Amino acid sequence: IFLLSVVAIGLAVVWITSVAGLSPALGAFLAGLIISDSEYSIQALGNVIPFRDMFMSIFFISTGMLLNLNLMMTHLPLILAATAAVLFLKTFVNSLTTFLIGFPLHTMLLVGFSLAQIGEFSLVTANVGFENGLLSGEVYQEFLAVTVISMVLTPFFMDVGHYSAVSSQRLHLPKIFTSNRYVSLRGDEQEESFENHLIIIGYGVNGRNVAIAAQKAVIPY
Repeated sequence: IFLLSVVAIGLAVVWITSVAGLSPALGAFLAGLIISDSEYSIQALGNVIPFRDMFMSIFFISTGMLLNLNLMMTHLPLILAATAAVLFLKTFVNSLTTFLIGFPLHTMLLVGFSLAQIGEFSLVTANVGFENGLLSGEVYQEFLAVTVISMVLTPFFMDVGHYSAVSSQRLHLPKIFTSNRYVSLRGDEQEESFENHLIIIGYGVNGRNVAIAAQKAVIPY
């Protein structure tokens, strides 16, 4: 019943947004936000993860099947240059944003390289632009090629990010690059006031679930 309720909420929000003239993908995104803000978000995520993996596989395979390889080879220099520009700009912007938030250099490098690829929501947006005549077929195919190449390179970029992060910790850098200003500004005073508190190491699905349980039981964590 719980799983059916989650699916029903998702489909209902998608239907409402499509009736309002908006994208079904936007409706699915809003449904995800609604469910993630509920107190049952962890249980919903646990039930939906197998379906998410399956649908993501179908999504990316279908994206690859849309690619016109002949056009890609014809415009290969332009596509490679655009891919390099996108990867560089996204790595730089993500790293800079992470640094400005207050995280140290190794976190900055990990985030920058891990999020360098073009996201899947961009594919949805580009498809809407193509269907409405905002993008020509040639430009759309070039965008698809850049997206696919950037996604193929993602595992290698993540390896580079990991290697760079580890290497950066061996360097003697100014404190501004090695200390986590986010924690020092927001966490020290609160942590000093804790007593008989719970320490959660790792904040994945289970870590968040423990945090929610601790919050409900009024246990400082």
